[in-house]
Amino acid sequence: MADAAYKKGNYHYSYVVGLPRAGDPLAEAFVKRMNGYGIELSLLRMRKIESNGKRQIVPTDDQQFDGEEVLVLDDVVDVGLSKVEAIESLRSLGLRVDQCLVCIDREQGGRHLLNKVGVRLLSLTSITKVFQHLLHAGIVDQSFRGSSDEL
Repeated sequence: MADAAYKKGNYHYSYVVGLPRAGDPLAEAFVKRMNGYGIELSLLRMRKIESNGKRQIVPTDDQQFDGEEVLVLDDVVDVGLSKVEAIESLRSLGLRVDQCLVCIDREQGGRHLLNKVGVRLLSLTSITKVFQHLLHAGIVDQSFRGSSDEL
């Protein structure tokens, strides 16, 4: 992920945040790799909490922000609700979020939802491309396509 961002020159962020839990190690690796290229990025950690029956994704530290840009990282996006929750939390702290990077877009509406809140979704691949690759390699057959929604 970081190599692709570096090659494209797409590293104008102050912070990188991985959404708990799967995004955390991705963000750590991304920051470490970019720092290795001489690009100074900071890791911003978040955690899930429940309050009055509502789940929230909030930063772990009480930091003060003033319009810095954040790249949101996660493993997959489906409908995008957890991404939007995190983005709203980050924006409420004074941070700017305009891109979210995931490994796999499950093509379940997340791209559209993120676009509606002003965030561009970047993905390394889509579930359709993963299925096509597995089909071509003979690992799955067409009957697997119906069950791929459960992946």
